[in-house]
Amino acid sequence: MNIKVRGNVLDADGEPIIEELELFRQDPVECVRELLGNTTFRDVMCYAPERTYVDEKHSERIYNDMWTADWWWNLQTQLSQFSGDKSAWPVYLTIGNISKCTHRQIGKHAMILLGYIPVSKLRCFATADQRKMQAQRLFHYCLRTMLQPLFATGAQGLDVFPILAAYIADFPEQALVACTLESWCPICSCFPEDRGDPLAVIFSDDAEPLFRDQCDHMADVGHPVFHFQGCPYRHGLPHCDIFCSLTPDILHQLHKGVFKDHLSTWCTSLATNLEIDARFKALPIHLSVQSFKKGISTVSQWTGTEYKSMEKVFTALLPGAIPPPAVCAARCSGTFHNDKQFFIDQQIRQHFHIPKFHMMEHYVESIKSRGTADGFNTKLPERLHIDFAKMAYRASSRHDYTIQMTQWITRQEKVHALGAYVSWSCPDKGEEEEVQTDMEATGWSFHLAKDPGFPNTPVRKLIQEFHATHFLHALSTYMHRKLPGHTRQINEDTRLDVYKRVRFTLGSIQRIEDTTVNDVVRTIPFVPHHGQTPDTPAQFETAIIHYGREAQETGTEGYRVSRVHAIFRLPADLEHPCPLAYVEWYSPFTQPVPGPEMYMVSVPSGKSSAAIVPMHSIRRSCHLIPHFGKTIDPSLSADNSLDRCRRFYVSDFLDLYTYQFFND
Repeated sequence: MNIKVRGNVLDADGEPIIEELELFRQDPVECVRELLGNTTFRDVMCYAPERTYVDEKHSERIYNDMWTADWWWNLQTQLSQFSGDKSAWPVYLTIGNISKCTHRQIGKHAMILLGYIPVSKLRCFATADQRKMQAQRLFHYCLRTMLQPLFATGAQGLDVFPILAAYIADFPEQALVACTLESWCPICSCFPEDRGDPLAVIFSDDAEPLFRDQCDHMADVGHPVFHFQGCPYRHGLPHCDIFCSLTPDILHQLHKGVFKDHLSTWCTSLATNLEIDARFKALPIHLSVQSFKKGISTVSQWTGTEYKSMEKVFTALLPGAIPPPAVCAARCSGTFHNDKQFFIDQQIRQHFHIPKFHMMEHYVESIKSRGTADGFNTKLPERLHIDFAKMAYRASSRHDYTIQMTQWITRQEKVHALGAYVSWSCPDKGEEEEVQTDMEATGWSFHLAKDPGFPNTPVRKLIQEFHATHFLHALSTYMHRKLPGHTRQINEDTRLDVYKRVRFTLGSIQRIEDTTVNDVVRTIPFVPHHGQTPDTPAQFETAIIHYGREAQETGTEGYRVSRVHAIFRLPADLEHPCPLAYVEWYSPFTQPVPGPEMYMVSVPSGKSSAAIVPMHSIRRSCHLIPHFGKTIDPSLSADNSLDRCRRFYVSDFLDLYTYQFFND
């Protein structure tokens, strides 16, 4: 579709310069039909809203995917009353019927490229202000054109009611679609100087009626929040309240904004870079946490993965290095507004009128209305931009590139459609590569490799290289309790099959996630250098172990933390098929430590704390963070901190499951 933009700059003949642009678009209704008819999503799609609760008494409601939130439920009630320069701005579309876990998988193709909005510098206008204003009008005109089929079908329905439910964007684009100034909130009418007050959101006016009056009367409504001339793309779009449709932007608002640009900067300014870097360098290794071998002060460009890894350990690294009020604020618990005054007293901040902090005040209502924020992350569109913009552009000849990009993407979609059909018609069951236990009711299971990493290992080697000092005593105690009639003697010459790792499949906890998550505990001894290959440090990782009958799905009662040194099987003649693990216990859980609000465990002193436990007792891995005190020991490193330190914080930010386990 060609678009002609008539400017106010005159050409040589005295006529206004006209700039021609191209808008590439698909029919959004056909895109919705394509997603609804895709057999790939048949098992991850929901067609009606539902309310889910923690228990049968409906004491606490669960918000997860869009169909578990309020907006869909409320709208369903309404609808049931109806009868029958080298730049491209990609716009993507998906439907809330598909689960968020599927949305986040790029290879599932649950998001469709709706079209490209042309990007131009609009030099046919004389001033920068005019160009900026006309660029906004161009954006809204193009988006309104792309969504035009929704105006009729969204009101009257077809087979379904395709309605604009959520708009995923970063803050500048949120201001653009809401037609507000970037210095104002794009969701409410709170004044900029009131953004530091958590009550400002409660007492602010609803922005939608104010903006609707301005659109209907094409006049100023006397409120400085709006900054737009013309007809916005959503005006007249059925059931669309764009201010409520703007969802939380986790990547830019939380990871990059609240945490990296503000909170971490404030806290680290209270200590030296040398001290903070040393603490990050000494973090024990865990597969879910990125290693910071050079600290954090020298990192120039951060990615979302680095932000999240830093957030998982940040609160536990601070005690002793900075004052307790700052540690409490870093936890970002419900007392943040009580603790934030400390940063003003220390002259680190003068005020808290920060837009990204204010946007967090809207998160609760957004989750209740549209579902949890991880289903609307801007990380996904940024990743899609690589496929639909960058890769498509590289495949072009750089001349008339937009046409070639759309043709290239069309061919890619046809290839994917063929692959999806082949997968559906001829499913490949594949081969099982691991030995798996029976799934429990919670979906938890563990997996061991078919072939052990260290077959026929003498117990003597196990004691020396795996640091299983009390192995024989612990195994004797276990066999006496579990195999009372055995006559086989286990000594240092007995050979056992020993494994390098165990992989766990974690089931969902209260429908937080619909997909399973893999977890790993490694038990690998030190490997000396060979040729040009450097030494490989030992990896004996920590885990949470089911310890008592009173243990529940969540909560620390009945569980203990231990360090796993060896995973092995008993000789076949003992007829004990369950794999075992040699572990060394840490102290039991007590109460969370005030400030970081994390559980602390320690290495017991005195008698041996070793034991042999069946593999099904190990629930999952955990991450221990040393309590470094006021000043870190310079000899500590990621390879030896678990061995040399005595007290540890148990990180509850390792992942969503761990947080639910410790904070339920």
